Amino acid sequence: MLVHRGSRLLEFIGESASRKTLNWLTSNKVEVIVGQSVDLNSSSDGVYRTSGGETIVADCHFICIGKSIDSSWLKETILKDSLDTQGRLMVDSNLRVKGHNNIFGIGDITDIPVTLRSREAFVIPFNKGYINTDDK
Repeated sequence: MLVHRGSRLLEFIGESASRKTLNWLTSNKVEVIVGQSVDLNSSSDGVYRTSGGETIVADCHFICIGKSIDSSWLKETILKDSLDTQGRLMVDSNLRVKGHNNIFGIGDITDIPVTLRSREAFVIPFNKGYINTDDK
């Protein structure tokens, strides 16, 4: 079961992608509830209540929401000048960290808009190699 607070899945992309994702999930026997959230404080022996008053029985749950990035430790490294005001690593179109030719950034820690992050899966295999963190 997937419970999503938004009015549809993948709201940041497009309705077609949202519809295809929903169809794929439901065709694979995943029950999807949109427009609701789960009150984790209401849990009692694996029984949860949604914001819409529905009851869900589950053996376990996974919280899959955005959390703040914990990049504060980077402020004490050679990458301190490569962080934006939100603590994200600034990267160029080739995923090179700003100010460095041989350090690459991937994932949620980068300043790449969410809709463009899937591109990383194609770029990373070509960028594998030795990284010398002493070079700027």
